[in-house]
This record gives sequence, structure tokens and C-alpha cells, in this order.
Amino acid sequence: MVLQRLKHSLSLMIRLIIAEFTKISRTRSLVLFLIAPAIVVTLAAFTIGHPLDRASWQIIWQSALYLWSSFVFPLYIAIIATRINGNDHQNQTWRLMLTLPIRPCHLYFAKLFVEWALLASANLILILVYSAGLLVSIKSDPIGFMPENNFIMLVAGLSLVFLPVLFIQHSISWFTSNTTLPLTLGTLLSFAAGPVNIGFSEQGWLYYPWDYGLRFINNKLDIVTSKLTIHFSQCEFLGLTLGSFIIACLLIAPWLNRRDIH
Repeated sequence: MVLQRLKHSLSLMIRLIIAEFTKISRTRSLVLFLIAPAIVVTLAAFTIGHPLDRASWQIIWQSALYLWSSFVFPLYIAIIATRINGNDHQNQTWRLMLTLPIRPCHLYFAKLFVEWALLASANLILILVYSAGLLVSIKSDPIGFMPENNFIMLVAGLSLVFLPVLFIQHSISWFTSNTTLPLTLGTLLSFAAGPVNIGFSEQGWLYYPWDYGLRFINNKLDIVTSKLTIHFSQCEFLGLTLGSFIIACLLIAPWLNRRDIH
């Protein structure tokens, strides 16, 4: 009986996820979602000129990685969450969707998965743009200059590092019909990530997930108290963000079915 219910829920979630992707593919938003990483690298490239060797391209990559993790990616999360949930708010399709034999939590997590998939795809495209640009920039012996695994792992890890931010932005956009509020809030909090990174160097940063990206790529994950210093490796920190995300999802699931969507 339990296995049958799990199978039914999984089948339902898959259909909802496909439906959400179908809705996105019919809009121009998908194009924006996909080209954003390339735009970030291009902007970084124009700040220092055209690369002619590997060292120059690595400087571009470091600039792009800083810009992406400190501001663009968390802002990107706010845009995606607001856009995907805002479509249903604006078109008043919540009621129609919930007349189907589904629970609000099913729709909530289907949209959450779609948003995460788009974010992971954006990071993948950023890696591909970096790899292609590196090979094109090197005129001599391009085979010897393959992308550095460290950079690739950092970008891939951002998809997990920002899971708490995704959860917060998705929840605000889910419960708020005003699409301006979550986008404005996400923009302001993303802008503040840099100052927070500088001003809260001990333990305060842990309560500000918009700062997680910068600390992750710089490997500054120490929590300093008056008695001891706790250091997280990058892998341990990924486990921490993933674990907190799972706990938050488990806590909100029962509440979703009791709370109305406006």
C-alpha cells in the first residue's frame, strides 16, 4: 500500500514537472535563463580586454566567478522563482491547478525542482562557455590547456550552496501574489552579500545565505566563537546546505496543505 502511494506520488510529480517545463518553453523567459551565464563571462571579458593566453583567460574566469557567485546567481534565483510562480499568480491558474487530484505540496515541490534544474543548467552552461573560451583563446597546444577542475567544481557546487536561498525565494514567491516584492527583496539581499562578506567575518555570515557563494569559492567557511573555531571544508559545507534544505522542505510540507495560495 505504501509502495503504491509512493509510486503514484512519483508519477504525479513527474507529470507536474513536465507541465512546468512545458509552460516555460512557451515563453521567452527560457532564453533569458539560458544566456545569462554567457552574458556574465562576456561582461567580465570586456572589463580587462580580449584574452590572448591562458593567464588572461584565467583572470577573466576568476572575475566572472566572483561576479556570478556574489551577485548575479542569487539575483538569478530571485528572477527564476518570481517568474515561475508569478505566471500562475498573474493568470490566476492556481485554482485551476488545485482542482486536479493534487496537493499544494506536490505543485510546490514540482516548481521548486524546475527552478533548481534551471539553475543547475545555468551553471553547466557557464562551465561550457569557460571551457570553449579557454580552448579558443589558446593558439598554441590547446590540448595541454584543459579547464581546471577546481573552477569547474566550484561552479557546480553553487547549485547546492544556494539551496537555502532558493528555498526562501521560492516560498516568498509562492505565497505572495505581488511579484515585485520577492524580486525587490532578492535584489537588495544579493547586493548586500558583498558588505556582509566583509563585515561579518566570524559567525554572523552563517545566518545570511546570500553570502554563502562568496565564502564557498574563497573557502572562508570558518565559524569563530569566543571559545573555539569551527572550520568547514567545502564538501562539508555542501552537506550542510543540502541538509538544511531537506529539513526545511520536510517542515514546510505539512503546512503547505493547510495554507491557502493567494
